Amino acid sequence: MKKILLIMLIVLTGFLFGTVSAEAATSGKCGKNLKWSYSKGTLTISGSGAMYNYEYGDGDYDVDDLAPWNSLPITKVVFSGSNIGIGDGAFSGNTKMNSFTIPENVSSIGDGAFYYCSSLTEITFKNGVKSIDKMAFCHCKNLKKVNFSGSVTTIGGYAFRGCTSLKTINIPSNITNIEAGVFEGCTSLESIVVNSGNKVYDSRNSCNAIIEKKTNTLVSGCKKTVIPYGIKTIKEYAFCGHPISNIKIPYGVMTIGEYAFASCWTLKNIVIPSSVKYIRDGAFHLSGLMEIVIPDSVKSIGGNTFSYCDDLTHIELGTGIKVLEKDAFNCVYADVDVVNDIRYVNNNYRGDLYFRRNYLEKHSNGTWRYYSNGTWLPQYSGFASNSNGRFRITNGVVNFSYTNVIKAHGCETFLGLMP
Repeated sequence: MKKILLIMLIVLTGFLFGTVSAEAATSGKCGKNLKWSYSKGTLTISGSGAMYNYEYGDGDYDVDDLAPWNSLPITKVVFSGSNIGIGDGAFSGNTKMNSFTIPENVSSIGDGAFYYCSSLTEITFKNGVKSIDKMAFCHCKNLKKVNFSGSVTTIGGYAFRGCTSLKTINIPSNITNIEAGVFEGCTSLESIVVNSGNKVYDSRNSCNAIIEKKTNTLVSGCKKTVIPYGIKTIKEYAFCGHPISNIKIPYGVMTIGEYAFASCWTLKNIVIPSSVKYIRDGAFHLSGLMEIVIPDSVKSIGGNTFSYCDDLTHIELGTGIKVLEKDAFNCVYADVDVVNDIRYVNNNYRGDLYFRRNYLEKHSNGTWRYYSNGTWLPQYSGFASNSNGRFRITNGVVNFSYTNVIKAHGCETFLGLMP
Protein backbone atom coordinates (compact mmCIF):
# COMPACT_ATOMS: atom_id res chain seq x y z
CA MET A 1 0.00 0.00 0.00
CA LYS A 2 2.84 2.36 0.86
CA LYS A 3 4.49 1.52 -2.50
CA ILE A 4 1.31 2.42 -4.41
CA LEU A 5 0.99 5.71 -2.55
CA LEU A 6 4.65 6.51 -3.29
CA ILE A 7 4.16 5.90 -7.03
CA MET A 8 1.05 8.11 -7.04
CA LEU A 9 2.97 10.84 -5.24
CA ILE A 10 5.82 10.68 -7.79
CA VAL A 11 3.40 10.89 -10.72
CA LEU A 12 1.51 13.79 -9.15
CA THR A 13 4.75 15.64 -8.44
CA GLY A 14 5.83 15.08 -12.04
CA PHE A 15 2.70 16.74 -13.37
CA LEU A 16 3.03 19.64 -10.95
CA PHE A 17 6.66 20.38 -11.86
CA GLY A 18 6.50 19.50 -15.54
CA THR A 19 8.69 16.37 -15.50
CA VAL A 20 5.84 14.22 -16.77
CA SER A 21 3.59 15.55 -19.56
CA ALA A 22 -0.03 14.70 -20.01
CA GLU A 23 -1.13 13.46 -23.41
CA ALA A 24 -2.58 16.08 -25.73
CA ALA A 25 -6.35 16.30 -25.58
CA THR A 26 -8.19 14.43 -28.33
CA SER A 27 -11.64 15.95 -27.96
CA GLY A 28 -13.42 19.02 -26.71
CA LYS A 29 -15.51 22.01 -27.60
CA CYS A 30 -14.57 24.33 -30.47
CA GLY A 31 -17.64 26.54 -30.77
CA LYS A 32 -20.88 27.37 -29.03
CA ASN A 33 -22.53 24.47 -30.82
CA LEU A 34 -19.46 22.66 -32.13
CA LYS A 35 -17.38 19.78 -30.79
CA TRP A 36 -14.20 18.16 -32.04
CA SER A 37 -12.58 14.76 -31.72
CA TYR A 38 -9.38 13.22 -33.04
CA SER A 39 -8.45 9.65 -33.90
CA LYS A 40 -5.69 8.16 -36.04
CA GLY A 41 -4.96 11.28 -38.11
CA THR A 42 -8.59 12.29 -38.60
CA LEU A 43 -10.12 15.37 -37.00
CA THR A 44 -13.92 15.41 -36.83
CA ILE A 45 -15.83 18.66 -36.35
CA SER A 46 -19.48 18.09 -35.47
CA GLY A 47 -22.41 20.39 -34.79
CA SER A 48 -23.41 23.70 -36.35
CA GLY A 49 -22.56 27.38 -36.37
CA ALA A 50 -19.34 29.32 -35.97
CA MET A 51 -16.12 27.83 -34.71
CA TYR A 52 -14.05 29.66 -32.13
CA ASN A 53 -11.32 31.89 -33.53
CA TYR A 54 -7.66 31.03 -32.94
CA GLU A 55 -4.36 32.82 -33.42
CA TYR A 56 -2.21 32.26 -36.51
CA GLY A 57 1.00 33.47 -38.08
CA ASP A 58 3.87 35.22 -36.35
CA GLY A 59 2.84 36.89 -33.14
CA ASP A 60 3.25 37.12 -29.43
CA TYR A 61 0.64 34.72 -28.08
CA ASP A 62 0.40 31.69 -25.82
CA VAL A 63 0.01 28.12 -27.03
CA ASP A 64 -3.44 28.20 -25.47
CA ASP A 65 -4.44 30.76 -28.11
CA LEU A 66 -3.91 28.16 -30.87
CA ALA A 67 -6.50 25.62 -31.97
CA PRO A 68 -6.64 22.76 -29.42
CA TRP A 69 -5.67 20.22 -32.10
CA ASN A 70 -2.74 22.30 -33.33
CA SER A 71 -0.07 19.82 -32.15
CA LEU A 72 -1.83 16.71 -33.52
CA PRO A 73 -0.69 15.08 -36.80
CA ILE A 74 -3.92 15.74 -38.73
CA THR A 75 -4.09 14.34 -42.25
CA LYS A 76 -7.85 14.53 -42.76
CA VAL A 77 -10.75 16.66 -41.53
CA VAL A 78 -14.39 15.53 -41.47
CA PHE A 79 -17.23 18.01 -40.97
CA SER A 80 -20.40 16.53 -39.51
CA GLY A 81 -23.34 18.89 -39.14
CA SER A 82 -24.62 21.99 -40.91
CA ASN A 83 -23.72 25.59 -41.65
CA ILE A 84 -20.27 25.32 -40.07
CA GLY A 85 -18.03 28.36 -40.11
CA ILE A 86 -14.31 27.53 -39.97
CA GLY A 87 -12.70 29.85 -37.43
CA ASP A 88 -9.66 32.09 -37.77
CA GLY A 89 -6.39 30.13 -37.69
CA ALA A 90 -8.23 26.81 -37.38
CA PHE A 91 -5.70 24.70 -39.30
CA SER A 92 -2.77 27.13 -39.54
CA GLY A 93 0.67 25.54 -39.57
CA ASN A 94 -0.54 22.06 -40.47
CA THR A 95 2.19 20.15 -42.34
CA LYS A 96 0.41 16.83 -42.98
CA MET A 97 -2.57 17.62 -45.21
CA ASN A 98 -1.83 17.42 -48.94
CA SER A 99 -5.29 18.29 -50.23
CA PHE A 100 -8.42 19.66 -48.67
CA THR A 101 -12.05 19.66 -49.76
CA ILE A 102 -14.43 22.15 -48.17
CA PRO A 103 -17.79 20.31 -48.10
CA GLU A 104 -21.30 21.68 -48.62
CA ASN A 105 -21.98 21.99 -44.90
CA VAL A 106 -19.24 24.61 -44.45
CA SER A 107 -20.40 28.18 -45.10
CA SER A 108 -17.31 30.32 -44.43
CA ILE A 109 -13.55 30.21 -43.97
CA GLY A 110 -12.02 32.51 -41.35
CA ASP A 111 -8.93 34.71 -41.39
CA GLY A 112 -5.73 32.70 -41.74
CA ALA A 113 -7.65 29.43 -41.41
CA PHE A 114 -5.04 27.55 -43.49
CA TYR A 115 -2.16 29.95 -42.95
CA TYR A 116 1.19 28.32 -43.76
CA CYS A 117 -0.15 24.83 -44.47
CA SER A 118 3.10 24.03 -46.21
CA SER A 119 2.15 20.61 -47.62
CA LEU A 120 -1.20 21.65 -49.07
CA THR A 121 -1.16 21.27 -52.86
CA GLU A 122 -4.85 21.46 -53.80
CA ILE A 123 -7.97 23.03 -52.34
CA THR A 124 -11.51 22.32 -53.56
CA PHE A 125 -14.63 24.25 -52.58
CA LYS A 126 -17.97 22.48 -52.76
CA ASN A 127 -21.21 24.46 -53.02
CA GLY A 128 -21.77 25.91 -49.59
CA VAL A 129 -18.85 28.21 -48.87
CA LYS A 130 -19.80 31.83 -49.51
CA SER A 131 -16.79 33.72 -48.20
CA ILE A 132 -13.03 33.20 -47.95
CA ASP A 133 -11.66 35.66 -45.41
CA LYS A 134 -8.36 37.52 -45.48
CA MET A 135 -5.11 35.54 -45.51
CA ALA A 136 -7.08 32.28 -45.43
CA PHE A 137 -4.48 30.38 -47.49
CA CYS A 138 -1.58 32.77 -47.00
CA HIS A 139 1.90 31.24 -47.49
CA CYS A 140 0.68 27.82 -48.60
CA LYS A 141 3.87 27.62 -50.62
CA ASN A 142 3.10 24.29 -52.35
CA LEU A 143 -0.50 25.10 -53.30
CA LYS A 144 -0.81 24.49 -57.04
CA LYS A 145 -4.53 24.20 -57.69
CA VAL A 146 -7.61 26.06 -56.43
CA ASN A 147 -11.03 24.80 -57.47
CA PHE A 148 -13.71 27.38 -56.71
CA SER A 149 -17.35 26.36 -56.38
CA GLY A 150 -20.48 28.09 -57.62
CA SER A 151 -21.30 29.45 -54.17
CA VAL A 152 -18.21 31.51 -53.31
CA THR A 153 -18.93 35.23 -53.65
CA THR A 154 -16.10 36.90 -51.69
CA ILE A 155 -12.32 36.49 -51.54
CA GLY A 156 -10.75 38.50 -48.74
CA GLY A 157 -7.56 40.53 -48.88
CA TYR A 158 -4.27 38.64 -49.23
CA ALA A 159 -6.20 35.34 -49.19
CA PHE A 160 -3.57 33.59 -51.33
CA ARG A 161 -0.56 35.77 -50.53
CA GLY A 162 2.75 33.98 -50.93
CA CYS A 163 1.33 30.89 -52.64
CA THR A 164 4.48 30.66 -54.73
CA SER A 165 3.59 27.44 -56.59
CA LEU A 166 0.23 28.67 -57.88
CA LYS A 167 0.45 29.08 -61.67
CA THR A 168 -3.13 29.51 -62.87
CA ILE A 169 -6.33 30.87 -61.38
CA ASN A 170 -9.86 30.83 -62.77
CA ILE A 171 -12.44 33.20 -61.29
CA PRO A 172 -16.00 31.90 -61.77
CA SER A 173 -19.03 34.10 -62.49
CA ASN A 174 -20.32 33.96 -58.91
CA ILE A 175 -17.33 35.71 -57.29
CA THR A 176 -18.32 39.36 -57.09
CA ASN A 177 -16.11 40.78 -54.34
CA ILE A 178 -12.32 40.48 -54.54
CA GLU A 179 -10.30 42.51 -52.06
CA ALA A 180 -6.80 43.95 -52.44
CA GLY A 181 -3.63 41.86 -52.55
CA VAL A 182 -5.47 38.58 -53.06
CA PHE A 183 -2.55 37.09 -55.04
CA GLU A 184 0.28 39.19 -53.65
CA GLY A 185 3.66 37.48 -53.91
CA CYS A 186 2.39 34.56 -56.02
CA THR A 187 5.64 34.49 -57.96
CA SER A 188 4.71 31.61 -60.29
CA LEU A 189 1.29 32.95 -61.26
CA GLU A 190 1.11 33.53 -64.99
CA SER A 191 -2.51 32.96 -65.99
CA ILE A 192 -5.62 34.69 -64.62
CA VAL A 193 -8.95 34.08 -66.33
CA VAL A 194 -12.30 35.53 -65.27
CA ASN A 195 -15.41 33.68 -66.44
CA SER A 196 -17.15 35.63 -69.22
CA GLY A 197 -20.44 35.44 -67.29
CA ASN A 198 -19.10 37.42 -64.33
CA LYS A 199 -21.06 40.68 -64.02
CA VAL A 200 -18.52 42.49 -61.84
CA TYR A 201 -15.08 41.45 -63.15
CA ASP A 202 -13.46 40.49 -66.43
CA SER A 203 -10.08 39.63 -67.92
CA ARG A 204 -10.65 41.51 -71.16
CA ASN A 205 -8.45 40.87 -74.16
CA SER A 206 -6.84 37.88 -72.42
CA CYS A 207 -4.91 40.35 -70.27
CA ASN A 208 -4.15 37.88 -67.44
CA ALA A 209 -5.60 40.17 -64.81
CA ILE A 210 -8.77 40.77 -62.80
CA ILE A 211 -10.48 44.02 -63.80
CA GLU A 212 -13.47 45.60 -62.11
CA LYS A 213 -15.81 46.55 -64.94
CA LYS A 214 -17.67 49.48 -63.38
CA THR A 215 -14.57 51.46 -62.37
CA ASN A 216 -12.05 50.06 -64.87
CA THR A 217 -9.78 49.19 -61.97
CA LEU A 218 -7.11 46.53 -62.35
CA VAL A 219 -7.54 44.58 -59.11
CA SER A 220 -4.89 41.89 -59.44
CA GLY A 221 -2.25 40.98 -62.00
CA CYS A 222 0.66 38.62 -62.53
CA LYS A 223 3.99 38.41 -64.30
CA LYS A 224 2.33 37.92 -67.71
CA THR A 225 -0.30 40.65 -67.40
CA VAL A 226 -0.78 43.09 -70.26
CA ILE A 227 -2.57 46.14 -68.88
CA PRO A 228 -5.31 46.93 -71.41
CA TYR A 229 -6.30 50.40 -72.58
CA GLY A 230 -9.23 51.86 -70.70
CA ILE A 231 -7.89 51.14 -67.23
CA LYS A 232 -8.25 54.13 -64.89
CA THR A 233 -6.78 52.77 -61.65
CA ILE A 234 -4.21 50.16 -60.71
CA LYS A 235 -5.45 48.93 -57.34
CA GLU A 236 -3.28 48.67 -54.24
CA TYR A 237 -0.99 45.61 -54.19
CA ALA A 238 -2.07 44.66 -57.74
CA PHE A 239 1.41 43.50 -58.76
CA CYS A 240 3.11 43.48 -55.37
CA GLY A 241 5.78 40.80 -55.11
CA HIS A 242 5.41 39.57 -58.70
CA PRO A 243 8.55 39.02 -60.81
CA ILE A 244 7.54 41.36 -63.62
CA SER A 245 10.36 42.70 -65.77
CA ASN A 246 8.57 44.51 -68.57
CA ILE A 247 5.14 46.07 -68.26
CA LYS A 248 3.52 49.05 -69.95
CA ILE A 249 1.13 51.35 -68.15
CA PRO A 250 -1.17 52.63 -70.91
CA TYR A 251 -2.33 56.21 -71.32
CA GLY A 252 -5.56 56.70 -69.42
CA VAL A 253 -4.41 55.36 -66.08
CA MET A 254 -4.88 58.13 -63.52
CA THR A 255 -3.98 56.48 -60.21
CA ILE A 256 -1.30 54.00 -59.23
CA GLY A 257 -2.44 52.49 -55.94
CA GLU A 258 -0.59 51.85 -52.71
CA TYR A 259 2.22 49.28 -53.06
CA ALA A 260 0.93 48.40 -56.53
CA PHE A 261 4.43 47.52 -57.78
CA ALA A 262 6.19 47.13 -54.44
CA SER A 263 8.79 44.37 -54.09
CA CYS A 264 8.95 43.90 -57.86
CA TRP A 265 12.71 43.32 -57.76
CA THR A 266 12.99 42.45 -61.46
CA LEU A 267 11.22 45.63 -62.59
CA LYS A 268 14.08 47.79 -63.85
CA ASN A 269 12.27 50.34 -66.01
CA ILE A 270 8.74 51.64 -66.31
CA VAL A 271 7.19 54.56 -68.16
CA ILE A 272 4.56 56.52 -66.28
CA PRO A 273 2.15 58.03 -68.82
CA SER A 274 1.12 61.69 -68.76
CA SER A 275 -2.41 60.72 -67.70
CA VAL A 276 -1.30 59.70 -64.20
CA LYS A 277 -2.20 62.22 -61.49
CA TYR A 278 -1.64 60.32 -58.26
CA ILE A 279 1.05 57.87 -57.20
CA ARG A 280 0.03 56.48 -53.82
CA ASP A 281 2.09 55.39 -50.81
CA GLY A 282 4.72 52.73 -51.44
CA ALA A 283 3.75 52.25 -55.09
CA PHE A 284 7.29 51.24 -56.12
CA HIS A 285 8.73 50.52 -52.68
CA LEU A 286 11.61 47.99 -52.79
CA SER A 287 11.39 47.66 -56.58
CA GLY A 288 14.34 47.24 -58.92
CA LEU A 289 13.84 50.52 -60.79
CA MET A 290 17.01 52.14 -62.12
CA GLU A 291 15.50 55.44 -63.20
CA ILE A 292 12.12 57.13 -63.10
CA VAL A 293 10.62 60.11 -64.90
CA ILE A 294 7.57 61.66 -63.23
CA PRO A 295 5.46 63.46 -65.86
CA ASP A 296 4.05 66.95 -65.37
CA SER A 297 0.56 65.49 -64.89
CA VAL A 298 1.42 63.98 -61.50
CA LYS A 299 0.11 66.10 -58.62
CA SER A 300 1.23 64.06 -55.63
CA ILE A 301 3.65 61.31 -54.71
CA GLY A 302 2.82 59.28 -51.62
CA GLY A 303 5.02 58.36 -48.71
CA ASN A 304 7.65 55.65 -49.24
CA THR A 305 6.75 55.53 -52.94
CA PHE A 306 10.33 54.89 -54.06
CA SER A 307 11.88 54.06 -50.69
CA TYR A 308 14.63 51.46 -50.62
CA CYS A 309 14.93 51.29 -54.41
CA ASP A 310 18.61 50.50 -54.17
CA ASP A 311 19.26 50.57 -57.93
CA LEU A 312 17.54 53.91 -58.54
CA THR A 313 20.17 56.36 -59.79
CA HIS A 314 18.21 58.96 -61.75
CA ILE A 315 14.94 60.72 -60.90
CA GLU A 316 13.14 63.45 -62.83
CA LEU A 317 10.27 65.23 -61.12
CA GLY A 318 7.71 67.04 -63.26
CA THR A 319 6.25 70.53 -62.95
CA GLY A 320 2.85 69.47 -61.61
CA ILE A 321 3.91 68.05 -58.24
CA LYS A 322 2.37 69.94 -55.36
CA VAL A 323 2.67 67.39 -52.59
CA LEU A 324 5.55 65.06 -51.88
CA GLU A 325 4.70 62.88 -48.91
CA LYS A 326 6.93 61.67 -46.09
CA ASP A 327 9.92 59.50 -47.04
CA ALA A 328 8.95 59.33 -50.73
CA PHE A 329 12.59 58.65 -51.63
CA ASN A 330 13.75 57.21 -48.33
CA CYS A 331 17.20 55.59 -48.62
CA VAL A 332 17.57 56.48 -52.30
CA TYR A 333 20.83 58.03 -53.45
CA ALA A 334 20.20 59.38 -56.93
CA ASP A 335 20.70 62.36 -59.21
CA VAL A 336 17.44 64.29 -59.17
CA ASP A 337 15.99 66.81 -61.59
CA VAL A 338 13.54 69.13 -59.84
CA VAL A 339 11.61 71.43 -62.16
CA ASN A 340 9.03 72.72 -59.74
CA ASP A 341 8.59 74.20 -56.28
CA ILE A 342 7.31 71.42 -54.04
CA ARG A 343 5.39 72.03 -50.86
CA TYR A 344 5.01 69.63 -47.96
CA VAL A 345 1.88 68.65 -46.09
CA ASN A 346 4.00 68.61 -42.96
CA ASN A 347 7.75 69.08 -42.63
CA ASN A 348 8.01 68.23 -38.96
CA TYR A 349 9.20 64.72 -39.61
CA ARG A 350 12.10 62.81 -41.06
CA GLY A 351 11.87 62.55 -44.82
CA ASP A 352 12.71 64.13 -48.17
CA LEU A 353 13.08 67.84 -48.74
CA TYR A 354 13.68 69.85 -51.90
CA PHE A 355 14.74 73.48 -52.41
CA ARG A 356 14.60 74.91 -55.91
CA ARG A 357 17.37 77.25 -57.05
CA ASN A 358 19.15 76.98 -53.74
CA TYR A 359 22.31 75.13 -52.96
CA LEU A 360 24.68 74.50 -50.12
CA GLU A 361 28.07 76.11 -50.35
CA LYS A 362 30.85 76.29 -47.83
CA HIS A 363 30.99 79.80 -46.41
CA SER A 364 34.31 81.49 -45.63
CA ASN A 365 33.65 80.92 -41.93
CA GLY A 366 33.57 77.16 -42.53
CA THR A 367 29.83 76.63 -42.17
CA TRP A 368 27.49 75.23 -44.82
CA ARG A 369 24.74 77.60 -45.89
CA TYR A 370 22.06 77.96 -48.52
CA TYR A 371 23.14 80.23 -51.38
CA SER A 372 20.41 81.64 -53.62
CA ASN A 373 20.61 84.27 -56.39
CA GLY A 374 23.89 85.65 -55.07
CA THR A 375 22.66 85.98 -51.49
CA TRP A 376 23.71 84.05 -48.42
CA LEU A 377 20.73 82.81 -46.45
CA PRO A 378 20.83 82.57 -42.64
CA GLN A 379 22.89 79.71 -41.35
CA TYR A 380 20.91 76.48 -40.86
CA SER A 381 22.07 74.83 -37.68
CA GLY A 382 23.60 71.41 -37.59
CA PHE A 383 25.21 70.94 -41.01
CA ALA A 384 28.21 68.65 -41.09
CA SER A 385 30.10 67.10 -44.00
CA ASN A 386 30.23 63.32 -44.33
CA SER A 387 33.24 61.42 -45.60
CA ASN A 388 31.24 60.30 -48.61
CA GLY A 389 30.74 63.88 -49.78
CA ARG A 390 27.16 64.08 -48.64
CA PHE A 391 25.93 66.28 -45.84
CA ARG A 392 24.15 65.53 -42.63
CA ILE A 393 21.63 67.80 -40.96
CA THR A 394 21.20 67.15 -37.26
CA ASN A 395 18.61 69.81 -36.57
CA GLY A 396 16.29 68.58 -33.86
CA VAL A 397 13.03 69.48 -35.57
CA VAL A 398 13.40 68.73 -39.27
CA ASN A 399 15.79 65.87 -38.76
CA PHE A 400 17.08 65.08 -42.26
CA SER A 401 20.31 63.33 -43.11
CA TYR A 402 22.56 61.94 -45.83
CA THR A 403 22.03 64.71 -48.32
CA ASN A 404 23.43 65.54 -51.74
CA VAL A 405 24.21 68.74 -53.60
CA ILE A 406 22.91 68.07 -57.08
CA LYS A 407 22.30 69.87 -60.40
CA ALA A 408 18.81 70.68 -61.62
CA HIS A 409 18.16 72.65 -64.80
CA GLY A 410 21.23 74.84 -64.57
CA CYS A 411 20.87 75.59 -60.89
CA GLU A 412 22.01 73.75 -57.82
CA THR A 413 19.36 71.91 -55.81
CA PHE A 414 19.63 70.63 -52.29
CA LEU A 415 18.03 67.25 -51.66
CA GLY A 416 17.49 65.83 -48.19
CA LEU A 417 17.37 62.06 -47.77
CA MET A 418 16.96 59.62 -44.95
CA PRO A 419 19.97 57.45 -43.96
